Amino acid sequence: MVVFGESLSLLSIRNQQFIPKFLEKCFNFLLQKEKQVEGLFRINASERELRKLQTTIDATGDFNIDENTSPYAIANLITRFIGMIPEHLLIDSNAGRWDKIMTEGMEKTEVYRNARHLVKKLPPLNRALFSRLIAFFMILAKNESKTRMGIMQFSIILSPILVEKQTDRTWLFKHPKVMVFFENYDKIFSSCSSLENDLLISLDVFEQKIGNLDSQYFLKTDLGQVKLTPIIETKPKKMCRHVNIEKKTWDGMISTLLAKDKRANLDSRSLKTTF
Repeated sequence: MVVFGESLSLLSIRNQQFIPKFLEKCFNFLLQKEKQVEGLFRINASERELRKLQTTIDATGDFNIDENTSPYAIANLITRFIGMIPEHLLIDSNAGRWDKIMTEGMEKTEVYRNARHLVKKLPPLNRALFSRLIAFFMILAKNESKTRMGIMQFSIILSPILVEKQTDRTWLFKHPKVMVFFENYDKIFSSCSSLENDLLISLDVFEQKIGNLDSQYFLKTDLGQVKLTPIIETKPKKMCRHVNIEKKTWDGMISTLLAKDKRANLDSRSLKTTF
């Protein structure tokens, strides 16, 4: 079992839920116990601890949090997982479109409408996780006075891991454009909001709100438009060769052996004559 670097679709099939179990545990742990830690998501954890946690999650799909678990490690797990999603959360092939959601001189209403339009076009799993992720950071940002981490700082952290342009490795989804999702959350994620009274709603309530997983993702295909080719049963053909095998008799086998010995004697005599 692999979790980090695995596609969201395979993870959801395996777990039958929109959000990976370990990721939801990370969200809840930081919001309930560590949301006032200074430098959260800015300070790096021990790489050794991170590798240990990631190995456990990859092996089991989950992990245990105890009093010795570093909140910085939990924060780093979240960003590492998001950054390792194949094609990234916002889909790399759409990088050019995301880059155009906000241009110089554009009206604010047009900016959030552009963002909302592209969010609605995301696959259901990506859209659900993106909603959950931004809501989580919005709640953390309320403790900026103690953590020194606000919307701008979280946008800077998210900008390089949400989407990449494969044809231009120097391209970056700039943080002012990421801030659009924070500043217009209710409008952009109106159909899949993870917030209620400025709190992160439970995963069960969230999944009920956005709909059944099967209908949202696995049953998307319209079978009426799919042309199915009937399978024609054919009788398997057998390969057969008629080979005549001559039945050897004792006399025949002895004659063959004597013939070989005779040729060997002739060859040895010819060698002696040469020398």
